[in-house]
Amino acid sequence: MSCLHLRNLTVDFATPSGNLRAVDGVRLDHEGGESLALIGETGCGKSVVAHAILGLLPGNATVGGVIEFQDRNLLAMSERELAKVRGAQIGIVLQNPSLALNPIHNIGRQIGEPLVVHRGVALRSTRPKVLSRLRRLGFLDVEGHLDAFPFEFSGGMNQRVLIAASLILEPQVLIADEPTKGLDAGLRGLVRKEMLTIKHLNSSSLLLITHDLELTRDIADRVAVMYGGQIVEIAPAESFFSGPLHPYTRALLQSLPENGFHPIPGPPLSLTDPPGGCRFHPRCPERGEECARRRPDLYASGRRAVRCLLYS
Repeated sequence: MSCLHLRNLTVDFATPSGNLRAVDGVRLDHEGGESLALIGETGCGKSVVAHAILGLLPGNATVGGVIEFQDRNLLAMSERELAKVRGAQIGIVLQNPSLALNPIHNIGRQIGEPLVVHRGVALRSTRPKVLSRLRRLGFLDVEGHLDAFPFEFSGGMNQRVLIAASLILEPQVLIADEPTKGLDAGLRGLVRKEMLTIKHLNSSSLLLITHDLELTRDIADRVAVMYGGQIVEIAPAESFFSGPLHPYTRALLQSLPENGFHPIPGPPLSLTDPPGGCRFHPRCPERGEECARRRPDLYASGRRAVRCLLYS
């Protein structure tokens, strides 16, 4: 089974106002066959991690550390070498189907194209596998859908098209980047169903990037929580929901409707001017004087890890 290891991953963006560190020393192991959810508020750096893995960041980004996949450091690869991994061995379902799909090509071509690019299969020969993938994802009139264009589909259907294209090569790791972002309740339910289909019918390891705690509950075997560019907690999914350790994690869960929908106090952290010490301390109800001065390490015990002075 494939494994993905992140070691001291950093991502810096050069901006007109100076350097912005969006990912700060992330260490994470994604074990083969598991569904790992990387969660946190918008702007915490979780999508930047996903794009760093596949070399999809813009030109003003500088990436440091190690991203190890199959005993090779992806960050040391040339673009040509990485292109052979991207899609074929590590797939990604991007956030916005309307931007990710090409409006001038039909659905059948877009789903089958990875087979053409990576396997040298003639486009007309991809048809049986494309039809099979669409059936597995719940499309009914699969023959009729092959010649359709993205504008003829709903947002939820286009999301499934992206998933089909990402799975057509049966990658060892599939990254789903905010698959429910911007969708209404009905479409979120459909996407959750598609993610469950991936988990049960596909052998890929799933890295789910999301702020959707309901989706996390349904899909994840293990959860990693990000705040201010750092991992602040890692736990098996059951432990994450039943006994969170970090004050930020507890605050996230208290924001769920079932727990009274209590918002986290204070404004989200600004990565352009992060506080000293613990990055969550300005919003933390359990902070002490030392929290503003001392930066906590990620303390690991068994299958759990937490970045908080309460556990150091």
